[in-house]
Amino acid sequence: MFGVSQLLKFANFYDIYLWTQHVADYMKKLQTDNTDKYNKQFSQFVKEGVTADNLEQLIRKTSKLPKVKKDWKSTQKIRKTPKMSKQEKNKLINAAVVARKPTEAAKPPASGDVTMAEAK
Repeated sequence: MFGVSQLLKFANFYDIYLWTQHVADYMKKLQTDNTDKYNKQFSQFVKEGVTADNLEQLIRKTSKLPKVKKDWKSTQKIRKTPKMSKQEKNKLINAAVVARKPTEAAKPPASGDVTMAEAK
């Protein structure tokens, strides 16, 4: 399937990306071509003193540090009220339907009643 040379080629490719060599190359290119863009793009790196030359060593050094467990908190919202049952939902729907029905005062007049237009 894969020959030794192909595996070494892939290993080299992933090693370059794992240790951010592509970022260092881009930093060097921008630094020579467009200093303003370099300062804008890598302002935090410049502020921290990270250069293209020491970027790989910094990444290797930080990858060896022990992983620190932070106090993990869920990012999902916790449902404070339990879900409603089908009967509870139907009860709310029926209450809303009853509330929307016109009241006695809002009903149209019966056939024997006199309306305001007829009274004038």
